[in-house]
Amino acid sequence: MTPASHGHSQLLTLARKAEAAASDGDPERLENTALTLFEALIAHVDQERSDLAQLAPAQRRLLVRGQQRVVDLLVELAIEAQAPGPCQCTRLSRELSARLSLQADDERRAGIAPPAW
Repeated sequence: MTPASHGHSQLLTLARKAEAAASDGDPERLENTALTLFEALIAHVDQERSDLAQLAPAQRRLLVRGQQRVVDLLVELAIEAQAPGPCQCTRLSRELSARLSLQADDERRAGIAPPAW
C-alpha cells in the first residue's frame, strides 16, 4: 500500500465542507471547496493506481468504477454550483459524501487503504 497524500479521512472532510457550503447556499465557497476536493481526489486516485494493479481484475474494475463515479459526481456538483438558477447542490453534495464514504470502505476491504480508526 502506498501512502496517499490525501487519505480518505481528509477527502471526507473536504466533502463535508462542500456539503456545508451547499447547505448554506454559498456557491463561491462550494465552488472553491469542490475544486480543492477535485485536486485532492485526483492525486489520491493516482497514488492508489499501483495498489489497484495488484488486485484481481474483477475487484480492480469494481474499485476503479467506484472511483470514477465519485469523480463524475464531483464534476456534476461543480458544474451545478456554477449554473445560474436553482441548484441541486445540497442533494449532490450529500450523495458525494455518501459515495466517497462507501468507496473508502470498499478500498479498505480490498486492502488498499488503512483501517479506519
